[in-house]
Amino acid sequence: MNVTVSNESLEFSLVNISLSHSFLRAWFGLTVSLSIISSFLCILLIASIVLTQHKWRKGATVLIVHLLCLDLFACAVTFPAVTIDVFLMFNGRVLHSLCPLDAFLPIAVWYTNCWATALLALNRFVAILFPSFYRYLTTRRALMLTMLTSWLIGSSAYAPALFGVGARFVVRPPYNLCTVVPFHDHAWYAMVSVGLGVPVILEGTAYLVLFIVLTSRPAGVDSQAAGGERAKKRLRRKINVARMLCLSYLSCLVCYAVVPLLTGMFGVNAAGESMEIGLLAVTLELFGYMIAPMVYLALNEEYRRGARRILCGRLRGMRVADAELFTITNENTAKTRVDPDTL
Repeated sequence: MNVTVSNESLEFSLVNISLSHSFLRAWFGLTVSLSIISSFLCILLIASIVLTQHKWRKGATVLIVHLLCLDLFACAVTFPAVTIDVFLMFNGRVLHSLCPLDAFLPIAVWYTNCWATALLALNRFVAILFPSFYRYLTTRRALMLTMLTSWLIGSSAYAPALFGVGARFVVRPPYNLCTVVPFHDHAWYAMVSVGLGVPVILEGTAYLVLFIVLTSRPAGVDSQAAGGERAKKRLRRKINVARMLCLSYLSCLVCYAVVPLLTGMFGVNAAGESMEIGLLAVTLELFGYMIAPMVYLALNEEYRRGARRILCGRLRGMRVADAELFTITNENTAKTRVDPDTL
């Protein structure tokens, strides 16, 4: 979530711009509704994965659950906090700010989310183009290291601002709003590049290369799936998951690109001098978070099946039923084994 833009927009707008109560109430209702819908979709999707997939702790599924948990935190905690602060300020209420935690935590979670999606894109890249090395990325140690890396880079990228390097956190009177004041120097650009620019470019590059390879040489990619029809089905499943994540990335990127385009068209500078632009940024970023679980449910049959079972209250026995889909019976020895869930 781009809290920096939103807070700075508020900072400049408290004096220069006054919003009508009708506009503020409409924005507040829309943003709260989007937060509730987004949180519900994230919870539904997490539950459909955890309760219905018996092998969700293995493979890339655990990385998807980790990413959904980050989205849920943003939709259920970060965005409602910003929305309530804005609504209270324009009703003349003084905020009880916990600066710099109020401003630093959303930025750290946002950067962690960016790195989590980028590392998940690299996971898909290796799974499709280098399947022989993919098993090394699906061990418990590798999955834990992947999630830990996203948190370490995401939380440390903007940490120098806590010590006055590149930016500083200040409490703005009279409403005690905790804001980020960037210095726009080399240190600040380096912090933003590490936390935001590098993972976005890395993710886009991975999906672009996958798109070029899969469209130009589909037969060559299919030929890597040695092992018969079952191996080819696993490869197609990996491609479908990559397509799902790529569409989610593009939809979120479109939502985030609207505000920079508007600021370029209407001449609003980087700090933000328009309250309407700042509020629009918050709403569009929240809408981008809502699109991701919708894309997952729309493009993944297993997620849809699990969500339907949860909504219909048919939880009992669903793990056993799903396990039977991957069970192969050996008629000669009368033994069964479960095909591993390789995303």
